[in-house]
Amino acid sequence: MRHRKIRAGASLAAVIVAASLAASPAVALTVAGAERLLPIPTPPRYDELVCYRVKDSQHLEGLARFLPRQSPPFPVPAGCKVRLTAREFCIPAAAKFGSVAPAGPRSGAEAIEAALAGNEIRDDYLCYAIRCPKSDRPGALGIEDRFGARKIGAFRPVRICVPARKLLTPRCCDPAGEPGTHGNATCVEGASCCADGTWQCNAGDGSSSCAVPGRVCESCCDPLEMPGRGGAPACIEGASCCADGTWRCNDAGGGSTCGAGGVVCKGGCCDSALEPGTHGLPACIEGATCCADGAWACNDGSGRPTCDAVGKRCPELCGGIAGLPCDAGEFCSLPVGSCCCDVQGVCRVPPEACPEIFDPVCGCDGQTYSNDCEAAAQGVSIEHRGAC
Repeated sequence: MRHRKIRAGASLAAVIVAASLAASPAVALTVAGAERLLPIPTPPRYDELVCYRVKDSQHLEGLARFLPRQSPPFPVPAGCKVRLTAREFCIPAAAKFGSVAPAGPRSGAEAIEAALAGNEIRDDYLCYAIRCPKSDRPGALGIEDRFGARKIGAFRPVRICVPARKLLTPRCCDPAGEPGTHGNATCVEGASCCADGTWQCNAGDGSSSCAVPGRVCESCCDPLEMPGRGGAPACIEGASCCADGTWRCNDAGGGSTCGAGGVVCKGGCCDSALEPGTHGLPACIEGATCCADGAWACNDGSGRPTCDAVGKRCPELCGGIAGLPCDAGEFCSLPVGSCCCDVQGVCRVPPEACPEIFDPVCGCDGQTYSNDCEAAAQGVSIEHRGAC
């Protein structure tokens, strides 16, 4: 009879290491045609290892000498070469096996009741390939597990597994959740940000109660929400980005009114008002290029961009009380429902082709268009969705 391999996941190749086995399961597995899910009794006993094949970025080699706890019959090798690139990562587990088609003296048994309970395993392990010199090795040994008693032999050391620890994935703390701010309850001695992304009240002496200190998330300001852009009212003396991710108008002297300065979000468009050589800003000798992170960068000596990826300019503002015009070949695209009242828009190039989709809109010219693209192709903004 051909036995199907145990699979512990569609994307991870897993091997069940059953040196000391328990009767209490924690996972559902199928073996040799047992297609039904197996029950999961509690509490589980974690005395198996599930080992996953892994890719390791470390590529080192070394020497090792190990002392087997069972010596004899296992010898102490003179020295083994170790390839310090992990092959498997093993974690404690408790497994339940279904109907097994045995090849040993317990042939025909639907379930093995005489399971050997081992000591609980608590550590994770990384396993490395080893190559040891030939030495005296045990002959055939009698051995027993839940699948039966038999003899095994041809011993050869191929792996050494060492305890490992998963590093805590750092998370940042939401500044809006800090105790004592934004209406949150106050901690008597203040609070600290912990590595798990939570805020914890400090101890009585004001020291942090976090096991591992963390960092506060940075809030950034959306460049398209800056006052004066996208139809938002402009600030007389300009605006500044604050640490909480909002824009605030500057004071009468042009100074920031933020409690703490923030940063503008990356990945946006490049503001033409910040282009080097314009609006009184220092110029670049070979010109500047808009980068994909929303920042301007001076070109190199040959006039080529120094960006990893080239970005795009933010749309130019138009309309408003000042009636800002667009360049030739562009039209002033207003927000939906803003056909009147001197609302600011952004300059857009009319599309040359549109999809054949009937999703009618009413244009600011009082005409019905089959979709918003068709309206834009005629240089018309939208009053509302649906026919006029």
